[in-house]
Amino acid sequence: QMMDLLRRESGKGEALFAPRPLGPLIARCAEMLEPAARLKGVVIDALSTRFVVMADSALAERALGNLVANAIRHAKARRVLVGARRNGDRVRVWVIDKGVGIPAADRPRLFEDHIQGSNHGDEIRGGFGLGLASCRRIAELMGGSAGHEPRWRNGAAFWIDLPLG
Repeated sequence: QMMDLLRRESGKGEALFAPRPLGPLIARCAEMLEPAARLKGVVIDALSTRFVVMADSALAERALGNLVANAIRHAKARRVLVGARRNGDRVRVWVIDKGVGIPAADRPRLFEDHIQGSNHGDEIRGGFGLGLASCRRIAELMGGSAGHEPRWRNGAAFWIDLPLG
């Protein structure tokens, strides 16, 4: 999957853009990450939606999966909410937790390669700091964007914007 993603990002692989129902994509991400969430004592609350986005299913699932996996792994929260809202001619898919949050000093570089947040305490981090950077690149490849809502005060709120399908 990683090699396929790298090929697509470099322009050598073909992304399969088409109108995709967002509800099943959110449900698949939640189902795929549920075992990891259960081990951490986290409940994934995946809200159903009828939005349709223009996306490559595999890429969109990977980008959203990166956000949900980060929330499970790093937030120290008991609940992760995944839902979508219309944002003009796009759909904003939110991943929100009520965990430890993101320190202000970490926010400007969160979506850069090899960057990990500093709010881990004595926790062993793992990973390479590529999840958010990959999420951003995937969203841009599909004509969207990814970000973090700095005004969120009780944990962290990340999003992916995708074009309506």
